[in-house]
Amino acid sequence: MWVAIAMAALLASGCASILPVPPPVEPARRPAPRFSSDEAHPPDPHADAQRALLVTRLDGLREGPPRVCDLAADLDLVYTAFADLAAGAVSTRPADLEAVVEKARERRGPPRPGDLLFFDEEPGVPRVAIVVARAPRGGVEALACTRGRYRHVRVSPSLPDVRRRDGVILNTFLRPRRAHDGPRPPSLAGELLVGVGTLLD
Repeated sequence: MWVAIAMAALLASGCASILPVPPPVEPARRPAPRFSSDEAHPPDPHADAQRALLVTRLDGLREGPPRVCDLAADLDLVYTAFADLAAGAVSTRPADLEAVVEKARERRGPPRPGDLLFFDEEPGVPRVAIVVARAPRGGVEALACTRGRYRHVRVSPSLPDVRRRDGVILNTFLRPRRAHDGPRPPSLAGELLVGVGTLLD
């Protein structure tokens, strides 16, 4: 009887130290984009040549001097790749990046060289990257302006929250840590990926 009375007194006084503490709730994460198989894209020699030309254009950016990575840098990346391609590409400079997004058609298969990767709108994160090559384990290598220079970054749509596996980098860190961050904010390229588009086919 005295145990019951003591418990009632503790609860009435607002003391909750003996009550179990619920575990922390993990923030909900955006589901990764899903892609179909390579069978959706049969080989097209003309398209492949066009993509190879686009990737060659981007080499000059990667070898260029340091620059501020902002919206202008993201647009310069797109304009360098698509300034004078033939039918199926951008024929005039869009007013801003949103115009590029509207022109791009959704890629329903695995990302291919020349495709556009769009990232979450976060401070310090590039808004767009252009795929330049396939990477191990179904990922891709893309060019983006990050940390003051155009760099190659790794993105794995199928393993978005895996940094490295078996010694192979699958996703590059794109979002710098900030003082108010929680224990595990989305920082990897795959976690920040919001869409894949194409201006080529």
